[in-house]
Amino acid sequence: MKPERVKSAGSRATWVLGVSVGLCFLQTTPVTAQTSPATLPDLKLSSSATVFDLALQEDGKIIISGIFNLVNDVPRTNLARLNPNGTVDLTWNPKIGGMVYSIVPSGTNIYLGGAILVLGDFTRVYGLVRLSTLDGSIDGNW
Repeated sequence: MKPERVKSAGSRATWVLGVSVGLCFLQTTPVTAQTSPATLPDLKLSSSATVFDLALQEDGKIIISGIFNLVNDVPRTNLARLNPNGTVDLTWNPKIGGMVYSIVPSGTNIYLGGAILVLGDFTRVYGLVRLSTLDGSIDGNW
C-alpha cells in the first residue's frame, strides 16, 4: 500500500510557477524586428508604482500588471490595457483585485497568474484566471 502524498504550500507554488512558465510557450505570435524608429508612449502611473509584467496582444494593445491605481490619470487598479497609441483602453476593465504576476494573451483569451481576487463574488484564486480580450470579463467556467 502506497502512502498518501501530502501537498505542501511549496509544492503548490512550484506547480503554479510551472504552469505559468508553460503558458508562456503557448503564445504563437512571432516576434518581429522593429522596422521603424522607436517612439515612447506617454505612460504615467500613480506615484510609487511597480510593473510586474506586460504583454503585447496580436492587435497591438499592451496589458500591464503591477501595483498602481492610476494609469494616465484613469483609475485602474493593478491591471490595465493600453491602446497601441499608449492611451488607456476604456472598454476593458476587468473586475480583478490582488496581484497579477504573469500575463499570457492567447487568441480571444488572456491568462493571468498570481494571487487574484475576483471582485463581485470575492473569490480569491492562487493560480490562473482566464479573461476575454473583448471586454475583460472573467470566464467562471474555466
